[in-house]
Formats: sequence, C-alpha cells, structure tokens
Amino acid sequence: MRVYIFRGILFSALTLSVGFAQKESPVNGDWKAEVAGESYSFSFTEDQGDVDGTVQLPDGGTIEIEFGLVVGKELEFTTIEETVEFEWTAELTRNSLKGERMNLENDSVVRFSAKKVR
Repeated sequence: MRVYIFRGILFSALTLSVGFAQKESPVNGDWKAEVAGESYSFSFTEDQGDVDGTVQLPDGGTIEIEFGLVVGKELEFTTIEETVEFEWTAELTRNSLKGERMNLENDSVVRFSAKKVR
C-alpha cells in the first residue's frame, strides 16, 4: 500500500513540474513595432530568462538580438545597426511592449511600442 501511495505522490509531482516547465513565455513570438514613425518587426525566443531573436528593420534587413534578457516584466536587449549599437528596454504585458531605444553612440532616446502578432 505504501508503494502505491509513494508512486502516486511521485507521479503527481512529476506531472506538476512538467506542466510548469512547458509554460509558454509571454515574450516568445512575433511582434510589430513603431519606432520613431518606422515599422520594425521582432521575433523573440526566451529560455530561462535569456532572449534570442531577430529584428527586421524598416529597410527589410534583419539583425540579431544580442544580450537579450527578461526579468519579470522587464525586457532588455541590444542590437547593432551598421556600426551603431542600440540598447532596448521595455515593459512587457501579455500582448504589448512599451519602452525606449537608446543610441549608445550619442545617447539619444526614442520611445517605442509593439504588439504581439503571434
């Protein structure tokens, strides 16, 4: 009888842990953004706080996200467009991002917003 109870408890614990591990991160997916009046697209994949992905630029070019990180509702990542490095920070809600992009060459800041498309 004890063996069956132990197996039941162990099975329940494993089922719960697998369920938590498979929870989808709200940052994962494709996003459309307006940055200084221009259209950008983001594609994010988050794994245990680390964020990878790409940014499609208004001219159609694509660049990689570097140093991506999500902590709670805060998303941060870096991109390099040609020779200029940008630091992006945003607050994440279920289907939107609101934040700033800082040009690290001249410290100019532009606000942006994004909506999740899938």
